[in-house]
Amino acid sequence: MPKRPVMYLCEYPYPMLILPWPSGVTIGVQAGGIACTERSVEGLLVPLPIGHLYNRQENELMRLAERLETLHPGCAGRPITAEEADRLDTAFVECFMPIIVNRARLQVSTEAWLPVRIREAEAVNGYDELSDFAGMEAILTWQNCD
Repeated sequence: MPKRPVMYLCEYPYPMLILPWPSGVTIGVQAGGIACTERSVEGLLVPLPIGHLYNRQENELMRLAERLETLHPGCAGRPITAEEADRLDTAFVECFMPIIVNRARLQVSTEAWLPVRIREAEAVNGYDELSDFAGMEAILTWQNCD
């Protein structure tokens, strides 16, 4: 039987979601800051919605990428704390991202690997790109700091 293909996201600079799903494809990332652990799951890559700010060239996805580095300090190599999860949830709302930190899975979180849930469209000012996935678990991933 052929080996399952692996898509390894190492240098992709923007946050994105991995939706655990029986896709036949393993998605892997480098995570954990300087610990440089590898995390992987069988699933689908799900792009986050991109909405433009009114008087600026950047978009919410770029803002979120910048915030992730300051809200969970890069190279920490440890799980996200409850306080960091609260700040991340605030950043998700401010950046119009339809996700919330999955508090039940904080112990498996680390830099570049954050268990989240996809929110209802009404909770995020009508973003409905992910409405079919509302309530599902996913993993938010971004570029590891090392």
